[in-house]
This record gives sequence, structure tokens and C-alpha cells, in this order.
Amino acid sequence: MTVPRATSALLNALEADGHVVGPTVSRIREEITAYASVSDAAIAAAAERNLRRAVRTLRDGTVPEMQDIWEADTSIKERLRAGVPIEDVMAGFRVSISCIQDRLVELAAELKIEGSEVVRLTRVLWKLGDVFSAQAASSYRQYGVASELAEQRLRDEMLLALLAGPVAAESFDRGMAVLGLDRHGLYVPFVTRRTDAADSATLQRALAGHSRGEVCIVVPKGQQLLGLMSRIPKAIDDVALAVGPATEPARLHNAFAVAKRVLDATAPTELGVHSLDTLGWRLGVPMDSELAAFLRKRHLDPLHRTRGSAAPIIAAVRAFLEHNRSIPLAADAMHVHVNTLRYRLARFEELTGESLSNTDTIIELSWALRSDDIATS
Repeated sequence: MTVPRATSALLNALEADGHVVGPTVSRIREEITAYASVSDAAIAAAAERNLRRAVRTLRDGTVPEMQDIWEADTSIKERLRAGVPIEDVMAGFRVSISCIQDRLVELAAELKIEGSEVVRLTRVLWKLGDVFSAQAASSYRQYGVASELAEQRLRDEMLLALLAGPVAAESFDRGMAVLGLDRHGLYVPFVTRRTDAADSATLQRALAGHSRGEVCIVVPKGQQLLGLMSRIPKAIDDVALAVGPATEPARLHNAFAVAKRVLDATAPTELGVHSLDTLGWRLGVPMDSELAAFLRKRHLDPLHRTRGSAAPIIAAVRAFLEHNRSIPLAADAMHVHVNTLRYRLARFEELTGESLSNTDTIIELSWALRSDDIATS
């Protein structure tokens, strides 16, 4: 196609112009939040590619075939790796074309190009945009399955990084965009006890059901599930879920460390949702193995050395402590006569030389029983 001299001068000016790339980067930053995971340099490089392709197309006067627009394929691959959804990639290209058009109109006015010619060039630009979008959609279908896996892998990596933390500012911003989190929002980190594959899938569905309409991000790691939610859930059947305190994303690693301590302090038979609030002093039991071993030796070992089974005595002591040292309530819970319970408690005092009316004994015995529960994990 023979390009009129004035139009050729316009396109030369547009190609060499330095007022397209910068505004493109700025507008994409302002209008498309998903691009937070893409660097300014990457956006600028794509804008320069688009500008060169636009100028070539305007010179030719004919929009290239869909398969010849390699820029669309390149952009799709780059953005999918950065976790940008396809609709936002399309929006980014529309912004790029819009910035090129805006500058084209400004330069045309400076060079006094006829309005009809500007309209023709603008139509070619938007036809290019249509073909670019079609090629981008085709590329997305081609890489769709791979991109979904890549996006999931990226989300998993981002969440694990936040839970391990702290992370650098750039990675943190990218994580907020990829995970769709509010940097000032409050989230509850959690960890589950080890499960097999079938139980893990069931648990993920249960967590999703309890968090319907709210944030719930789950990452399998080994035989455990890690993640975060908008709030502490109600009890979930047949599940042990340890949670940390609700906190902002920048401090999630601290809260997740608490969740792991909560899990360590939870006995294997204790299902439901556990936190600092539910465990209280029990959180400290796994922290000092030497103290735990000493207290078990003092309060439990003498029971195991006696003739007969220690189990009835330990069960009686447990029930006594769990029911606030009420003999009638403890006996009722055990389905034994109150005198039977009194006898077993007396045997404890006889065998250990400790008094169940002594505060230190109550504290140490509670600690010893708790560590014994956790030791069976």
C-alpha cells in the first residue's frame, strides 16, 4: 500500500515518539489491579511491541492474519506465568491500543492530518485489536489447562511463602494480587492433622462448605492441609483443625506459627477447631519435654508400677479434673458409684504420696496427663 507523505510522517513520528509507553504503564497500573504481579519493565516491553506492531499495520493498511500476530501469543504466555487472568490480559491490550490511538490523534493534530485519514487509521487500529483478541483467546485455549495448573501452583507458592514469611515487598504485593487478599484485611491461618488423600479431599470440601462466600484458600503440603480463612469456622465433623489468631497478611507467618503450636498441643483424639482460646495453658505442654517427662514420672509412673491396671485410677483422676473436682459429676460421667470414684482417687493419693486437695498437685497432674495424651500422637 502506498502511504501518503503526510501519513508516513505521522507514522514515523508515532514510532519514534516517547509518549506512548509511559502512559500505557500508568493506565494499566491504575485500571487493572491484576497487573500488580507484573513489573513495569514487562508492561513497558509489551507496550513497545504493540506500538511497533500497530505502526507496521497502519503502514500496510491491512490487518495481519490472526496466526501472524505473535505478540498476542507472547503476551498471553507472559501474563499467565504472572497469574494475570485472560480477561485482564485483554483489558491490558485495549488500554495499550487506546494509548496508541490517543497519541496518534495528538500527533495528527500537530501535523495537520486530515480528519478522514485519522478516522481511517483509527479503524485499522481497532481491527488490529479485534484480531489480537482473537489470537489471544486462541492462545489461551491452547495453554488453558497448563495455565490453570500454573496459576494454582503460583497461588500455592504465594500462600506458602506468606505462611513461612516474612516476604519482600515486591513478592508481598504480587502475593496479594495473585491470592486476591486485602493487605489490611484480617485472615485466620490454619493447619490440619496428617490425613490420607481421601480424607484430605473430604476435608477440603468441608472447609469450602463452611467458608462459602468468604475467603478460604487451601494448600496441600505432604499429608497436611495449610491455608487461611476469613474467620475461625465452627466445628467440622471428624476433623482436627488448628488455627492461629486473625491477623493482617504481612504478619500471617507469626499467626501460622501459633497455629502449628496449637496443633502440636492438641491430643490425637481431640477433633474440632482448636485455638489459643480453647487450649489456654495446654499450649505450653509440648514446649518443655523434660518437664513433661518429670511430671509423668512423678504422678503417673507410680500408678503403672502397682499391681493391677492403672487405667481405672487414671480414668478416675481425669474425670475428677475434667469436672472441676466434683465427685458426683465425675462419677456420673464414668457411670460408677461415688464411693468407687472416691476409692480410686484415694488409691492415687496412696500410690503417689500426693494430695488431690493440693493446688500444685492439681496443676502438675493436669500437665502430666496432657503430655501423656500428646505423646500418643
